[in-house]
Amino acid sequence: MKKITLLIIVIFTLSCSSSDDSENQNKNNSSINPPTWIQGTWLFDLSIDLGYQFTSNDFFIISSCIKTSKNEEIESFSNTEEQTSIVEEETTSSSYSLVVIHSNDTNNSATRTTYNFEKVSDTEIKKSGSSTIYKKQDNDWEICTLFDVNSIYPLNNDDALLVISVGNVPTLSEVTLEIYREDGSVEKSVSDPNSYLSKAIGINKDATKAKLIVKDRDNLSGVKFSVTCKLYNSDYSKQYFVLLEDDIRGLSKTIRFKEE
Repeated sequence: MKKITLLIIVIFTLSCSSSDDSENQNKNNSSINPPTWIQGTWLFDLSIDLGYQFTSNDFFIISSCIKTSKNEEIESFSNTEEQTSIVEEETTSSSYSLVVIHSNDTNNSATRTTYNFEKVSDTEIKKSGSSTIYKKQDNDWEICTLFDVNSIYPLNNDDALLVISVGNVPTLSEVTLEIYREDGSVEKSVSDPNSYLSKAIGINKDATKAKLIVKDRDNLSGVKFSVTCKLYNSDYSKQYFVLLEDDIRGLSKTIRFKEE
């Protein structure tokens, strides 16, 4: 009987040891494994796609229409023998913590980046210690496209709307949109200078191009004011591009809808 009891204790001890080793290995390796409840795309600012995306084996940071993979960052850092990366994860039914540690064996230095998320509801999450809410997107979500001066954006026989937002602009800032049409006429829309500008300007379906000009009448040298410009179709169901500029001084962009 004593031998049987001793055997049970040994088996139990080995089982616990194996389980602990497995758990530690899962928490301290270079792979990323977000829990099922957080997998998907979560955005704070829909105008420029600002937020996060989780898959079964990766974590992405989304900012200004650009998606950056943490796995790719880890692989890039670990290309040499002197550099290693460790991923630590802690998961519950309502929280997810991800820690990425990059260490350099040559100079014994290391950087540690921590991301802590909390589940607010099935459709909302937030970062721990922050009140900012990130909303879950539909499965067919696609990241926005940054404006390309060399591209043509056909309107496909539909009117369009150019939504312009210039935050905290100088008092005498001025936004002008020149719309060139097939008949050779030019329609001009000029904003009234004010301390904050946000407006939607209609573009007729027969437009061939549009020229966006933003001027700083105050000539505030050394001071930058950003502008966000988005082109939509007439019912906002399609977004053609997002134009982001962190300095409005001397800004001039030509948007082409047809070959010239």
